[in-house]
Amino acid sequence: MILTLLLLLVPGNGITMVDVHRVGVLPFANANNDPSLDWLTQGIPETITSDLQAFRGMVLVERLQIRKVMDEQKLQHTGLIDEDAVVKLGRLIGANILVVGAFQKQGELIRLTARFVDVQTGGIIQTAKSTGKMEDIFDLQDQIVQNLIKNLNIESKQGELAKIGTRTSLEAYKHFGQGALLQARKDYQGAAEEFGKAVKTDPAFTAAKEKFKEAFWSLNRNNYWAYAWVYASGKNLEEDLKVVKSGEVVRHAGGKEYFDNKEVFTYIEDSHVLMKDYEIIDTHTNYYMKGDEGIYDAGSRSVTNSRVGSSTHVSKYDPLPLLFPYELKVGKEWKTTYKSYYSNNSHLVSNVEEVCKIVGKERISVPAGTFDCYIIERMLAEKETEQAVRQWFSPGIGIVKIASTVNVKISGDTKRAELMKRLVQARPQELQLTKYHIEE
Repeated sequence: MILTLLLLLVPGNGITMVDVHRVGVLPFANANNDPSLDWLTQGIPETITSDLQAFRGMVLVERLQIRKVMDEQKLQHTGLIDEDAVVKLGRLIGANILVVGAFQKQGELIRLTARFVDVQTGGIIQTAKSTGKMEDIFDLQDQIVQNLIKNLNIESKQGELAKIGTRTSLEAYKHFGQGALLQARKDYQGAAEEFGKAVKTDPAFTAAKEKFKEAFWSLNRNNYWAYAWVYASGKNLEEDLKVVKSGEVVRHAGGKEYFDNKEVFTYIEDSHVLMKDYEIIDTHTNYYMKGDEGIYDAGSRSVTNSRVGSSTHVSKYDPLPLLFPYELKVGKEWKTTYKSYYSNNSHLVSNVEEVCKIVGKERISVPAGTFDCYIIERMLAEKETEQAVRQWFSPGIGIVKIASTVNVKISGDTKRAELMKRLVQARPQELQLTKYHIEE
């Protein structure tokens, strides 16, 4: 977003200064203290933030950043925040203006009250109020937005009102607000379900689609997930195979970056595997893209250190294979055929056929906890091997468990086939989520 310098006229104090409007919209307080209305505490600021993004000359502080700082300061997401805490919060998130509000419902009517706070002085620039029926909630929010814009003198710089206004059904909006509330409480699985319901209720609800994509893969703007997987021991392996004795894979989210000229999200796996005679340390970065249909695999990069030296391996895919579709339902199938490009002081191409199907749902317990999962079966066929992979995938959580088997297809070259079989046998057959936390 382009940061535009504006002439900021602060009403009432006669002070004129050049500044950037960096605005943070805080959760609206539930003046009724009615838990059934808590969804509005996050729904209102989400849609106000979305509306304000239509205006040039204004930078909106990301909702994730606000939630993160509020958690650090131990501030509640549904109640009133005192003035000193508001000013401190504004400075911590780098805002110069905060929108602090509350709502109160009486019978069929609801009143929204918002204060526009100058973070530098702690003074109130303006107070805006709007009252109407619940079904007119979007009009009431528009009034708050227009009050803020006019008091910041943005309209005189742009010449006309920008188009604002989130519009959807009240049912879809309630699911959206509930999803935002659960997201603030770090219940990403519940958030994904609620955002999904909002999209199903109103397929044209763009804001809900974007929030659903975030919660689905638990990738907020800066990614704060961490995992640890432990290898399961192999069975009936020969002593001379130098099989895996123990190992751990710590998987954590990295952030946004570019890979192969594509904007991607990263997950980084740090592996420490103890073999019979030596150990292997590997850093494997997975690159994922959020597309229209789901999460796609863009490629990976591995840096491996062992007794025999260090190596770097890069993989790219064309076209990108679909990993996890947004529409999760038992019986869903998809098939992809793609080329896998490898780079490790050489350039090899492998043709891969992948057939995927969601075969069921299951609640499973692993060391990290109990999760409701979709079971995805993948059949991957390459030139020399076939791999069957079963994944237990929990929306908003990620992969909870993986079980795999590999079949070697080499014929004729007995020595090569035996070597491939030994390498395949040494692979772990199962991975489980053993630790699970969020570093927000």
